[in-house]
Amino acid sequence: MLIRLPVRQRPEPTPEALDDVGALLAGSNLLLRAGNRVAALALLWAAVAVDPVHLTAHRRLVAVLANSGDLHGALDEHARYREFLRARDEVEAFRNEVAYAAATLGALLRPRALEDSHDPSLRLRRYLTAAV
Repeated sequence: MLIRLPVRQRPEPTPEALDDVGALLAGSNLLLRAGNRVAALALLWAAVAVDPVHLTAHRRLVAVLANSGDLHGALDEHARYREFLRARDEVEAFRNEVAYAAATLGALLRPRALEDSHDPSLRLRRYLTAAV
């Protein structure tokens, strides 16, 4: 006996999904699913270059960098995004990102001996303490 399941129609893409950043994010998702992190990172960097304050682009870039083992790169990228927000006086968004960093990147923020004062994790810790 054959069971017929209803076919779900995909909704029409929203205008936001059709913009350049949306296309780059969709492409990076496809590449990540295929296992090509290098190409996905290239598209994510391009998305961030197109729109430097795009929340989803930055968060995905941070996640892919962290999951790839580049923890310092992830911290640097998140700090760079927060600097964009700070420069635009987007205080609420900045505070939200500080809370997001504390929740998602908290394991990287544990105190440890740092020889280099330009270490991204040290800078992120400074941001967290200064913004709260």
